[in-house]
Amino acid sequence: MTRALRLALATVVAMAALSTSALARPRVVFACTCAPAGSVQIGDFAAQLDYAVFVGKITRVDPDRDTQGHETGILAVEQLFKGDLPSLVTIVGGSNSECLIRLEAGREMVTAARFEAAKVEPITCAPMADPMSPDGKRLIEEATKAYGPPRTFPPPLPGAEPAPAVLGGGIEPLLIIAMALVLGIVVASAVLGRRSRSAR
Repeated sequence: MTRALRLALATVVAMAALSTSALARPRVVFACTCAPAGSVQIGDFAAQLDYAVFVGKITRVDPDRDTQGHETGILAVEQLFKGDLPSLVTIVGGSNSECLIRLEAGREMVTAARFEAAKVEPITCAPMADPMSPDGKRLIEEATKAYGPPRTFPPPLPGAEPAPAVLGGGIEPLLIIAMALVLGIVVASAVLGRRSRSAR
């Protein structure tokens, strides 16, 4: 076995061990410590690329929670002021440690929420109100001033489901990059090993 191949195998074993520990480690749990309600304005999210500002309705809440206390459901987006949300998206809530809201089927909201891995996560300390209430109408006015007129979506068809996530949100991006680097090292080592053997 050539030195290059031994090095590649050692790298693969080390990265596999690191990847396994990264997936197996428990996640740190924190108490909700977001800003007090009312201190954040709905127009304050212009520079935050991972946030969307929208009016939407929760059409379904799934009965089961995951091991971290998250609940999921489906949100039908009616008006989109900022961001790149589809008309139907998975909504995540229910974890008090992450300041996520409780999900209720039929609840309508105008709010700003993080959108990541094909899921939207409204938080308790972001501006939020029923769009038909006086507070909701005020938030819609403020969002229109900050972001311009909203993009509107037609009501979803009965039984429609959100598009699945492209990468599936379970694998951390750094882990994907590490695995790609390991694969590149293995391929490069194999190519260099063949060249050195053919040169003899």
